[in-house]
Amino acid sequence: MTTQLITLHPCEPVEFDHDVLERLCEVHGQNAEAVIARLLTHIEKALRLAEHQMKKDEWSGFRRTCDDLIRLSGELGMRTLEAAAWAVIDCLDNRQAAALPACAARMLRLGQPETINHWTVQTGTGI
Repeated sequence: MTTQLITLHPCEPVEFDHDVLERLCEVHGQNAEAVIARLLTHIEKALRLAEHQMKKDEWSGFRRTCDDLIRLSGELGMRTLEAAAWAVIDCLDNRQAAALPACAARMLRLGQPETINHWTVQTGTGI
């Protein structure tokens, strides 16, 4: 008997906090779009760096990159990514080697372009 396994492609919504986005728009006015684009670009670069650091076992750099992702996603109100980065840091800080690959994979997956179809804006979200 031949059995084929289906590759799983987990899908979860990426939530943005409406209140944070609204504040960005109030503070930056006509420049808000540029500010948001800049933050998204920094997040994208940090996620690529995190993936590289993880593959190379550069854990101290990986930890700093996760800190950057928490700061950047917090500025943007990207709560799902912020929570995922906190989970990775929790694994690192508590030496949870078994959970680290899954938490890191989730964090990296949330930054992939395919997830854009699953971005939602919520009011009053929190970690």
